[in-house]
Amino acid sequence: MMALSVGGLGSNLPVDDLITKLMAIERQPLQKLQKQELTLNAKIASLGQVKGALSSFQTTVKSLTDPAKFSSINITSSDATVASASTTSNKVSPSSYGLEVTQLAQAQRLVTKTGFASTSTAIGGGSLTFSFGEQNGSAFVDNPNKSSRTVSIPPNATLATIRDSINKANIGVSANIVNDGINGNRLVYSVADTGVQNGLKITAAGDNGALSSLTYDPAAGASANMTQLQAATNAKLTLDGIAIEKASNTISDAIEGVSFSLSKVGSSRVTITQSSGDAKKNIESFVKAYNDLNKTLDDVSAIGKDAPKPGEQRPTSPLSNEFVIRSIKTSLRTSFNTVATGLSGAVKLPSDVGITFDRSGKLTLDSTKLEKALKDDPQAVASLFGATAQPTDKQISFLGSTNQTTVGSYDVKISAMNYGVVQGAAVNFSSPVSVGAFDLSIDGVSKSFSGLPAASYSSATSAAVDLQSTINRSYMGVTGTPTFPQLVGANNFAITVDGVSKSGLSIPEANYADGDDLKTALQATLDTAFGSGKAVVENNGGVIRILSAGSTNSSIVTMGAGLEFAGFTSAQTDATRPSVTVSVDSATGALQIASNKKGASSTVTVSSGLASLGFADGMTNTGKASVEGTIGGFAVTSVGSRLTGNSGTPIDGLSIDITGGATGDRGSVNFTRGFAWALDKALTDLQGTNGPIASRQQGINTSLKLISKQQTAVSQRIDDTEARLRKQFNAMDEAVSKLTALGNYVTQQMQAFQNAKG
Repeated sequence: MMALSVGGLGSNLPVDDLITKLMAIERQPLQKLQKQELTLNAKIASLGQVKGALSSFQTTVKSLTDPAKFSSINITSSDATVASASTTSNKVSPSSYGLEVTQLAQAQRLVTKTGFASTSTAIGGGSLTFSFGEQNGSAFVDNPNKSSRTVSIPPNATLATIRDSINKANIGVSANIVNDGINGNRLVYSVADTGVQNGLKITAAGDNGALSSLTYDPAAGASANMTQLQAATNAKLTLDGIAIEKASNTISDAIEGVSFSLSKVGSSRVTITQSSGDAKKNIESFVKAYNDLNKTLDDVSAIGKDAPKPGEQRPTSPLSNEFVIRSIKTSLRTSFNTVATGLSGAVKLPSDVGITFDRSGKLTLDSTKLEKALKDDPQAVASLFGATAQPTDKQISFLGSTNQTTVGSYDVKISAMNYGVVQGAAVNFSSPVSVGAFDLSIDGVSKSFSGLPAASYSSATSAAVDLQSTINRSYMGVTGTPTFPQLVGANNFAITVDGVSKSGLSIPEANYADGDDLKTALQATLDTAFGSGKAVVENNGGVIRILSAGSTNSSIVTMGAGLEFAGFTSAQTDATRPSVTVSVDSATGALQIASNKKGASSTVTVSSGLASLGFADGMTNTGKASVEGTIGGFAVTSVGSRLTGNSGTPIDGLSIDITGGATGDRGSVNFTRGFAWALDKALTDLQGTNGPIASRQQGINTSLKLISKQQTAVSQRIDDTEARLRKQFNAMDEAVSKLTALGNYVTQQMQAFQNAKG
C-alpha cells in the first residue's frame, strides 16, 4: 500500500479522488483472483464434507460384510429370577430345555467362636495356612486345582492386623471383623469361590498356639474353633431330567454354546431361537445411510432450479458440474448393478432382496421381498453382502478371510487330525449287520469286547450309538482288587459319582467270601446313598469295578478314603479315562471312531473284529498337535483345529475350522465376495490417495497456490502503479502551481504597466 499523499494543493485539482478511481480499475484483476480463491476454498470444504459422508456410509457397509449380522441367536428364560441364559457361540441350534434348580452353589463362611474385647489388643504372631478342599469322612481331600496358601502374621498382631494381613495376601479368602454386642469382636472368613471343593481347613504355626482360635478343622465338627455360618455347596439342577452338579452358579459346559446363570431355587424353561430380525434392521440402516450420502452429494453439487433475475447468475453449489461427483455416483451405482463374484443361485444382486433405485436416484427397500429372501435362505443373503465361504463338509466351518483371499472353490484335504481317528469303509445296511467279539485300543489302553448289545443293525446310526456306548463304558469306572475271603470290620468310606459326593458310608461288618458277596453289599450301600441305578458295581473274577450309570464324559467316579479293604485308594478316579465319539460320515455313510483326547498321545487302533462295520483289522491312527492338510492344494498354517491359508497364495487369509471327522478328502470350500465387500472396496478407492477426491483436491490446491502467486504479483503491480500515478500527479501539480504563479506575476506586471501608461 502507498503512503498517504495529499495532492492538488497547488493546482486545486482532486488528485486523490482521481487516483482512487484509477486504482479501482487497476484492482479489478485482484478482486477477480480473490473471488476465484473463495470459490476454490468452498470446493475444498465441500470435498471434505463428501469424504466424511463416504466414510460414514462405509462404516455401515462394513457392518454388512460380517455373516453373523444375518442370523442372530435369541435365548430367553421363562423365569429369569431362577436362571438366565446367554449364548457363547453362533453354532447353537434352536431348542428348548426344562431347567429345575434344587440347590445353589455357595461359598463357605466361618466365624470365630472366641470374641475379642478390642480389635487393637495383641493376640500373637506366626502364620495361618489356608487349605482348600472337601472333608470326606475323616480325611480332608485337597482341591487339586488350588494349592494351600500361607499368610504371615507379625509378632503381637492385633485382630485388626490379622484381618489386614489376610486381605493383603489376596489368597481367595477375605477377612472381616464383626462386633456381635455380646461376645465382642469376632473374625469372619469368607471364601471367594463357591463349591464343595473350596471348603477351608485352617492351621496355625508359631507363638505357642496364640492363633489357634483362628483355625478351623472341618473334621472336628461342633468342637471346631470356628462356627460355619454357611457351608460350601455345589449348584444342583436337572436339565430335561438329566442331573447336573457344578461348583459354580454360572454353568457354561452343560450345553455347548450356552451359559446358564442360576439365581435361586425353582424351575424355568430356556428357549433358544434363531432370528433374522437384526438382518432386516441392518439392511434398513444401510439403505438409509446410502440415501443420506446421496443427499450430501446432491446438496454440494446442486444448481438452482429457479430462473435468475436480470443481470444475475443462476445460484449453484460449490461442486456443481464437478466431474468428481459424477465419478462417485457412477462408481456406487456400478457396485449395485454388478453380480457379486462367485455367487450362484437366486440371490446375486441387491435387487434380488428388494434393494432398488427409484427415478430420483433414491435407494428403496421392498421389505416383503427382503423378508422372504431371509426366510428362504439367510445364508444366501449373507453371501450377497459379505465375504463368506461355504464348506460342503458339515464338520468344517468358515472362520474368516482377508482382502488378499481370492474368490474360488478349493478342495480340502486333511492328512492328520489333532486326535486319533479311523474311518471304515461304507457298509450296506440293507441286510442286517451283526457284530461279534472285537479288540481295540484307545489312547494306548487296549480292551477286548464280546460284541454289541443288539444281535444285528439295520443302519449305520444305530450301530454307531451302541458302539460308542459299549467302548466308553468299558473304560469307565475305578477298579479294586481285594483279597478273599475279606473280613470287613467297622468301616466308613466316601465316594463321588457324577459330581455328587457322599461320605460316612459303610457296608455291613462281615466276612465276604468272594467278589459277588462284596459287590452285592457295595451296590446296596450306593443305591441307598445315590438312589437306585445311579452307580453300578461289577465283579469281574474278583476285580471290583464301580462306575457311573451315565454314559457321558461327565459321568465320573472318584474314590474318597475308607475303601482300602476293597482294593481302592483315596482319590482314585476315572476322570482321565479314554473315551471316543463314534459318528457317521455325512458324505460316505462310513463309521468313524475318534478319540476324545487331543494331541500326539491320542490314538485309535482297531485290532480285530469290526470288519462287518467297515474297519479293517490293524487299522490305526495317531493324532497330531494340530490338524494338518491343504486347501486347494496350497500350504496352510495349522493351529489346533484351525487351518489358515499362507501369504502369497490364492487362499491367503482363508481360515477354516475342522470340528470333526477323519483324514482324507473333505469336500471343498467355495469362497465368495459379496456386494457389500465390493462396495466397501469401492468406497476405500474413492477416498484413497489415488481416488477422484484426492485428485481433485490436489488440482484445487495447485490452483490455489498459483492464484496466491498471481495475487502477490498483481498487488505489487497495483502498488507500483499507484506510486507512479502519485508521482506524476504531484509533478503536474507542481508545474501547474508554477505556471499559476507565473501567470499571476505577468498579470500583475501588465496591470502595473497599464496603470503607469494611464
